Amino acid sequence: TEVSTADAFKTAIAAGENVKLTASFALAETVTVAKGAAVELDLNGYTITGSESATGNFELIANKGTLTITDTSADKNGKITLVAANDRNWNNYSAVVANLGGTMTVEAGTLEHLGGTDMAYGIDSNTTLGATSLTINGGKVASVYRSIRMFANSTTHNNELNINGGELEGTVWLQSTNAKANKAELNITGGEFTSESRAVYIWAPENGASSDLNVAISGGTFDGDVVVGLSGTTAPLAPFVTGGTFLTAEAGEMDGMIASGSENNVQIGPPPVYAGPVMNWVKVNAADNGVVKSGPLAASAGATVTLYPKAAEGYVLDTVEVLDAEGNAVELDGLKFAIPAGGVTVNATFKLAE
Repeated sequence: TEVSTADAFKTAIAAGENVKLTASFALAETVTVAKGAAVELDLNGYTITGSESATGNFELIANKGTLTITDTSADKNGKITLVAANDRNWNNYSAVVANLGGTMTVEAGTLEHLGGTDMAYGIDSNTTLGATSLTINGGKVASVYRSIRMFANSTTHNNELNINGGELEGTVWLQSTNAKANKAELNITGGEFTSESRAVYIWAPENGASSDLNVAISGGTFDGDVVVGLSGTTAPLAPFVTGGTFLTAEAGEMDGMIASGSENNVQIGPPPVYAGPVMNWVKVNAADNGVVKSGPLAASAGATVTLYPKAAEGYVLDTVEVLDAEGNAVELDGLKFAIPAGGVTVNATFKLAE
């Protein structure tokens, strides 16, 4: 079905039809691929511009069936974007697509969350409603926070993510939610991963939670760290990196994650120790005509944080201010600052280029 409006899009998806865009349009409410439905969404070079003003969780597209996103246009520059109007801090998520017990494949096109709230995901894939499978073969998934979250919150339903290609801008996050043996499988054979801090982050609250997490990295290019974060003393995962190119890794940085080889300054060693320091978060408010990212997203008090502004075409960065938890200005050294205890809020403006 060819669609050119939001109403036609909603009708076609609700009917479980394949959809091909013939025009760009705005969308401000959730559209659901129903359980049992199989939908191919061809962006065809057009853009769905999403916005939301929710006070709880929100997803622009909820997939409970089978969803394939592709783009048959010559330039493959179709997009689905989302921006949030209300910052729910860390209480509720906002996602371009939520894969809710469904099967999802990205072949081409861009899914991008532009921010406006802290928990901003390109794709949120979780097992609340059943086993979930997500495959990235191409295209781009991006967010100012996490490109993909694997929310592993079930001991019976597996959360599977396979990344074979495409671009991942923002952290890919495997989050095991509690001390139970939650099931998850992350396989990375290719793709380009970019993050100012963690390209891939495997997180569990304590050792017992990781007993059914399976991670394998055999390929891909990583401009950002691969990190295991735990509140226990050692990483319980077996070594899981057998291949890939790690552009930012320093000697010893990825100890305990390597099964073989020592290229790209990645060394074999014992499991890494994580002492669990208090982390102070960087909150970046949404701006018109550009975005600002921080590296890292959180750090111990006194650590240096760098801001990375990206202006829309025809615009340049105008002003940047960093405020501490009390609303006081934090001194900037160019686009760097020492993060204070309690974290910071970043406000930026962009202006037309002269």
